[in-house]
Amino acid sequence: MPITDSDFYKTQEAILTQMLGELTGFIPDIYTGEDGAVRIIFEIEAGQLETLFLSNQLLLEDSFVQTASQTALRLHGEQYGEVFKDGIKSTGVLKFTGDVGTYIPFDTETAHDPGTGIDPVYFVTTEDGSIPNVGTPSAPVIAANAAAGNLTGTFVYKVTFYTANGENTGSLDSNAVAVTAKKMDLSSIPLGGPGTVGRKIYR
Repeated sequence: MPITDSDFYKTQEAILTQMLGELTGFIPDIYTGEDGAVRIIFEIEAGQLETLFLSNQLLLEDSFVQTASQTALRLHGEQYGEVFKDGIKSTGVLKFTGDVGTYIPFDTETAHDPGTGIDPVYFVTTEDGSIPNVGTPSAPVIAANAAAGNLTGTFVYKVTFYTANGENTGSLDSNAVAVTAKKMDLSSIPLGGPGTVGRKIYR
């Protein structure tokens, strides 16, 4: 976390306000409007002083391991004979959400903020892809089979599609059919759209 003590860092606006305040303390009626020469000169000087404050801030942060830059961390380690360990590239699966069918091209860069206040973690896609557009399955049609079976009761069926990222909520229930010791025939079982890797049937 950056060191925010005002003794180590001041913004251009804060410096300018202080300079103008001190000047008007000596010369109360001096003109300090935005179009005045005094204001313009002070703004330039305040900008330069802000840069010095920033340099001091960065130098101070580099003196502590907790806030040091990567270059400074290497130097801290070298003092104790410790070799700086470079990061290991992460690999895995990125899950995109959004409008179905959205195209995600190869080499798309994404970022995740781990909440450390330093740098986000960046990922790059290694192949083309799109957000699955599997659609909503329609309800299957069921009918009792004439052959004897082990189903007794009133039954309905539904179909779901699933992708590499999970299963959708599925279709509406099919028509209800009451049977006694029968088998059931299913028809009109829907196919999923792009991104579908399988279907499940529930009774």
